[in-house]
Amino acid sequence: TQGYSSAASDVYKRQILISALKLLNQSEISRLKITFVGDDTTAYAKKLKEQAYEEKLPIEFLGTMSHTDTLSMIDKSDILICASREESMSAVVIEAMMYEKCTIVSNETGVAEFISNNKNAYLFNSGDEKELAKKISLVLCNRTEVKRIGQEARKTYEQFFNMEKYYQRLDIICLLYTSDAADE
Repeated sequence: TQGYSSAASDVYKRQILISALKLLNQSEISRLKITFVGDDTTAYAKKLKEQAYEEKLPIEFLGTMSHTDTLSMIDKSDILICASREESMSAVVIEAMMYEKCTIVSNETGVAEFISNNKNAYLFNSGDEKELAKKISLVLCNRTEVKRIGQEARKTYEQFFNMEKYYQRLDIICLLYTSDAADE
């Protein structure tokens, strides 16, 4: 199973994912390949690299990539993990939904309000590496469920995030703004 995790920066708290991976058994670890995309030259990223190496965790650090390459990486992945402690609206999770990918998402991200746990994604409590490890174990042992969740994620993308929906929301925002301006 290939997993994908975006930006290896302090903001995204990749440490939670590393801590969760350390809780998995060796059989589960051997079935994983985790990819971190983002600036891997910071002191924090270097610390993560050292820890992954010392713990013999299957994490590859790819550095900064273009958006096109990032989308290609998502498309090739089986799951996407967003372990952020806080993030207003995770574009990478929405992009994974677009590609019918199963996601494991912190309940503190803005996109969490569009997620029904175990229906269109898996939610875990922010900062809870034990719960994250359980979600990772769950996706490793149930490929059929991963596919189903990915299909449901795509439906969520179509319902809330495709370009037509985006422009409809933009029209509403513009109308609200315009009508407020007219009242002055």
